[in-house]
Amino acid sequence: MENNIRISVVLVIICFALLSPCVLVGAEGINLVENGDFELVDAEGKLVGFDYWLAEGDVAISVVDTAARSGQRSVQISGSSTPRGCITYRTDIQGGSKYRIQVWYLYDIDGPWESPKGNVPWMGHHVMMRLMAYGEDGKKIKWDENWLADPDEGWFDVRDNIHVLPAPWELGNTEEWSSLVVTVNFPENVKRIEVNLFNWYGEGAVYFDDFSLTQL
Repeated sequence: MENNIRISVVLVIICFALLSPCVLVGAEGINLVENGDFELVDAEGKLVGFDYWLAEGDVAISVVDTAARSGQRSVQISGSSTPRGCITYRTDIQGGSKYRIQVWYLYDIDGPWESPKGNVPWMGHHVMMRLMAYGEDGKKIKWDENWLADPDEGWFDVRDNIHVLPAPWELGNTEEWSSLVVTVNFPENVKRIEVNLFNWYGEGAVYFDDFSLTQL
């Protein structure tokens, strides 16, 4: 009987040792955005966990079931006269850590393909993810391109904020979902981030789905 107990204990220890690394690896892939699939809406039909910004033009933001990468719904940002609007997500993060931020988009844009602001040519892309960083005191921290874990991971414009943009060869593809993604090594003093998912002056509609924030 005593030998059987010892064998059972040893087997439990071995199993725990084998399973523990799997649990840790799985935790790295957890999406920290609770409503990142855009399936949850409130009584007014607005996206739970996100704010809306109707910045310019006749822009409208709605949760629709006419397009979705996964699940049943996506967010549509649309307009016909110089529309500019976004959904906004804010969250605290652990400074000094690495995070990956990703969203999938689909668009049906009629133009214009030139930039409405001549000094920033990429504005003609119309699809954009903008990230802003803040310190513990709530003040904005200027982005540094050295925060990028992989500068070749995507198309970026780094100013006071970072703008994640579609690659040129992805423009014109209106039938398949494409991804905007950036992996960031945040410095210790960054304690909070804001993410804006934009239709930037695109006459037509931009759809977003499957938004994720993962700590690596």
